[in-house]
Amino acid sequence: MLKKAFLLTLVQLLAFTSINSTPLVEVYSLDEGLNETSMSKPRIYIKNISDESISNFTYKYTFTTETGKTPILKDFHTPYSSVSLESNGGNSYSIVYDYTGATLESGETIPHTSGNAVGIHYSDWSEYDHSDDLSNNSSSIF
Repeated sequence: MLKKAFLLTLVQLLAFTSINSTPLVEVYSLDEGLNETSMSKPRIYIKNISDESISNFTYKYTFTTETGKTPILKDFHTPYSSVSLESNGGNSYSIVYDYTGATLESGETIPHTSGNAVGIHYSDWSEYDHSDDLSNNSSSIF
């Protein structure tokens, strides 16, 4: 499922190889852990729908933690990228997907249509609220 707010975040963060035009991308995501009470499992893939290649880019998946909780990131499957957690202040965090060294050619999808797979949970495995996550589209299908 394409999420407009998430798409805007991605487009604003891409490092473009061309100054004269802006590549267009489609972002697809789902939450594989939507029915789990102690973990979120976002899966994301990107399709380049422009006529230009896109190289050395990053995008973010933004979410909110419960008060006083620090998230733990599990990297299950993120080919061609590295992932890290970034605090945005307060209870807001982002998973940063860094594709330094990667190129997404016109018409290609990265990493593939099964998407990147990560997990977010707390050290005590307490309840995780999916509903207040900016980038979560509350869908179990792309």
